[in-house]
Amino acid sequence: MKVGEVITFQRESQPSTGYRWYVSHLENFALLDEELEYDPDDGNKAGKSGTQRFTLQAIQAGTAKVQFAKYRPFEPGEVLYDEILPFNVEGTVAANSPLEQIPGGWNSFVTVKDGDDAHRVFNEAAASLHGVDYTPLLVASQTVKGTNYIFVANGKVVYHSGRTYGVLLLIYKEPDKDARLVEIKKIGHPTFKGAYGEFGELTVESSEALAEAQKLFAGSDFTPCAVATQIVAGRNYRFAGNINPVTKNPSAYPALVTVYKPLKGEAKVTEIRKAYELSAKGCFLGWAACIGGSLIQHSLYRP
Repeated sequence: MKVGEVITFQRESQPSTGYRWYVSHLENFALLDEELEYDPDDGNKAGKSGTQRFTLQAIQAGTAKVQFAKYRPFEPGEVLYDEILPFNVEGTVAANSPLEQIPGGWNSFVTVKDGDDAHRVFNEAAASLHGVDYTPLLVASQTVKGTNYIFVANGKVVYHSGRTYGVLLLIYKEPDKDARLVEIKKIGHPTFKGAYGEFGELTVESSEALAEAQKLFAGSDFTPCAVATQIVAGRNYRFAGNINPVTKNPSAYPALVTVYKPLKGEAKVTEIRKAYELSAKGCFLGWAACIGGSLIQHSLYRP
């Protein structure tokens, strides 16, 4: 492989039984995407099968490794490990590597404060949402014809005894018009205990894991603002913060950085994603194709 090249792995799964495949080890790879597709021929029967797909990107020259493990989150002691798959990665860091990109126009994440402009925009856009309470924590913005906003927030379903979970809310505010909610991206899940939980302040453990993993941040500094945690065969930490490239004219940008800390061994960076590129269909970068369209109508009622 070459630096920047993308590869997808596929694993057969029975997620309705509680068993799923997880990435248990990553080295010189970034996890770009993970999706689950059920077999339509299985209908709604118990134990129905599905296909999990993991998309990885080579981020550094040398030897890259990936390993998958299958288990149920509530039985972490019973784990089926797949073999470790090694890859030879050639070339230097590509110009469009997640560590090197310097987008323009976006401000860094800052804390949302009661009564400030961003908080008012958030409340205006979220007024039409029912069934979930959202609490904004961080915000990044970009001035265009109006203003694009990315909010890091926590959500909780009001009519369910579920857990609080992390989300990103993409909002557009046009001058002299009400703010519009464009899309909600779940970082965690309201009921699944094996998913990420809520965003909160950094802990000693998460700070130590990030410090270990930041050895790979060649040419860039990352400043975390909040973190969500997932317990797997070890721990995943998803940090919301700002990446500042170490260049002559640096331009910081908001990002989500995921770090995996195994039960034994050093922490590794498994995903680096610019916050405003998390829209599944590129909606956040192409307003004309989305505002007033069906995607907004769908997103407005998706909890």
